[in-house]
Amino acid sequence: MQKTQIELVTSEAKGVNNGIVVKVKGDIDSTTATYFSEEIFGILNNDGKVNIIADLQDLRYVNSTGLGAFLNITKSVRIKGGVFAICNVNDNISDVIDIIGATAALNIYPNVAKAIEALAKK
Repeated sequence: MQKTQIELVTSEAKGVNNGIVVKVKGDIDSTTATYFSEEIFGILNNDGKVNIIADLQDLRYVNSTGLGAFLNITKSVRIKGGVFAICNVNDNISDVIDIIGATAALNIYPNVAKAIEALAKK
């Protein structure tokens, strides 16, 4: 099995019902998007966490395949009554999101605290 260029670390989203923070480190591209999606869907389907905050502070790169994963996860989480939020988005990733026109479809927050604050109200 190929070593992925991505690492996910989870922690509790204090104050968010069925919430979790997933710190993403590395790159999400054609070779790692499937792994990323499988891990998030595992959290959603096996752990019952429907409010998922992806902290992208340490994400170096995402391509259209990775953004496709974000959109797919957003839709699946919404169907289960939750929210998939991303935060700490760097300028390069923000540019890619803007280019493909996905800004309105994604729940984007400046940092984890703001994401937790917004999801705690849901």
